[in-house]
Amino acid sequence: MLTNAAFRGIFRSSAIAAVLLVGAGAGAQTPPVPSGSHPRMFMSTTELSAYMANAQKSKSEAAAQVAQCQDTLDNPSTYMDRGGSDGYNWPGSAVACAFAWKATGQQKYLTQALLYWQAALNDDMTLATSSAASTASTPIGSRGR
Repeated sequence: MLTNAAFRGIFRSSAIAAVLLVGAGAGAQTPPVPSGSHPRMFMSTTELSAYMANAQKSKSEAAAQVAQCQDTLDNPSTYMDRGGSDGYNWPGSAVACAFAWKATGQQKYLTQALLYWQAALNDDMTLATSSAASTASTPIGSRGR
């Protein structure tokens, strides 16, 4: 059982710790809300112009991304499964095709990007082409869940 003096000592120590913690937080300022586009999520106009130019150069990584997406159109049977439980077929194809669409402006690549994005989110191991294809052609904001 705590004595009165021990209780006061614990209470005093707790009160001092609380004051120190609150005081330390009072001096901290909230950083300003960021403005402009997110630096890691979106391509700036300068970067997009460079990607578009590099997509035309056969040995560039940008051209390799476009070729990866084109392969999903040329060899769709290769992409019918996820590629294993941690497979990258669908997520990788979604990213490559989204990039290819931005770098070339070709609608066929956007369609593929949406197809494989939806497959990565909704299908387990085998591409359900009828549901994924119909979802890919539906605007994202109008899809019901």
